[in-house]
Amino acid sequence: MNGASQLDLAKVTRLRPPTISLTLKKMEEEGYIERRVSENDLRVVNVFLTEKGANVHIKNRERIYAL
Repeated sequence: MNGASQLDLAKVTRLRPPTISLTLKKMEEEGYIERRVSENDLRVVNVFLTEKGANVHIKNRERIYAL
């Protein structure tokens, strides 16, 4: 699975980059995501869901589709 950059997340969510940064920091501290430097561009850090984050994502999708 490909990660998303912080800038990509800001564009998709229409949130300001500082807001995304703070949110990602909390999510990383709680074990929902991890950040990895891009192999193609060392200036870019991509965000990936951890197993814990993926499990929450799946549960939330199930709740949404159950409505």
